[in-house]
Amino acid sequence: LILSRNDINDRSAEALAAALEKNSSLMTLDLQGAGLSEAAVCRIAGAAGKAPALRELSLSHNAVGHDGVRSLAAAVRGGKLRRLDLASARLCSEGISSLA
Repeated sequence: LILSRNDINDRSAEALAAALEKNSSLMTLDLQGAGLSEAAVCRIAGAAGKAPALRELSLSHNAVGHDGVRSLAAAVRGGKLRRLDLASARLCSEGISSLA
């Protein structure tokens, strides 16, 4: 599913995350440059960790933030994600360390 370059606000991200948790066939979600806030990234990361089929997630060019990176790290450890794209997500060294 490609939703890149759409303005996805927190409310829309909440609905997307709820659907993602229940979807058993979506393998790729591209949210590149979707204007996501840190709160939206946290919610989507939580859902990505629970999504039964999701293998690839692109959040490049979004405001991931400290809490967002921590949530993504948990999703990577607990989920089935094989590819996580965070290009140009303005990560700090602490955030990068949490993904290691």
